[in-house]
Amino acid sequence: MMNEEPREQNGFPHELYDSLMNGIRHMIPFVVGGGILMAVSFMFGVNAADVKDPSYSPVAALLYTIGHGNGFALMVPILAGFIAYGISGTLALAPGMIGGLIAASTGSGFFGGILAGYLSGYFIRLLNQLCRKFPKGLVNLRNVLLYPVVSVLFTGVVMYEVVAYPMSVFNNWLVACLSSFQGSSLEILGLILGAMMAVDLGGPINKAAYTFGLAMISAGNYYPMAAIMAGGLVPPIGIGLATVLLKRNLMLRTVTKGKPISYLAQVSLPKVRCRLRLKTFSESFRRQLLVRQLPVR
Repeated sequence: MMNEEPREQNGFPHELYDSLMNGIRHMIPFVVGGGILMAVSFMFGVNAADVKDPSYSPVAALLYTIGHGNGFALMVPILAGFIAYGISGTLALAPGMIGGLIAASTGSGFFGGILAGYLSGYFIRLLNQLCRKFPKGLVNLRNVLLYPVVSVLFTGVVMYEVVAYPMSVFNNWLVACLSSFQGSSLEILGLILGAMMAVDLGGPINKAAYTFGLAMISAGNYYPMAAIMAGGLVPPIGIGLATVLLKRNLMLRTVTKGKPISYLAQVSLPKVRCRLRLKTFSESFRRQLLVRQLPVR
């Protein structure tokens, strides 16, 4: 039976954060798969997917079409759909994804998709409240017919008539600002984003930087994500080097656990459990070094 009840949350801000992370977690495989296929296509030449370019390659065009034209095309709808799902369950999935598709097609982009997810998720919750005395014999009909029609209509109208234009203007302004960064200003932006990724090992600052990078990918600007990924690799690489270079100062158990945690964190940066393991290990590592440095009496 369809899930019609909202999930239990620990307060409104926590619910907003959790639902956003739910959308990002489900979106990441599309970003990774599409992005890697795009990167492989660039190995044939930066413009090898363009038929008019002398370096054109049918293989590169195929890879680029799959990665960019299809994988990245689903990025915003999946994000919006699973934000809505995190708020109100299965019933919110359809209006959320359709709202995300509208956001992608109207230029509202990543931030428009976030709004579509929240909008459809909380609208389904409102419908649940309004229809809580619905006859039990008609609950399945309500879930299959009434909710999808009303929620998709509401989300679509609001996205087209209210959200699309201002969010597309905002996206164009943001992309124009980033495109104007040259030389040292672009390096400073990369420095800030890389530091945000590494400073709290998967905490809110890290997530804010990663979300910004995903938004820029959806807008066609890939430079911020390059700095974000590089900065996010610093903590796990540091842990891995510490288990090799400073293993005499650490317990054998710490060295044994440190290497696989380092490898996992490097290939699955957004995974919360992996980041928590890395954070726990780094705290243990720091305590052991401090104990080793204490004078013996």
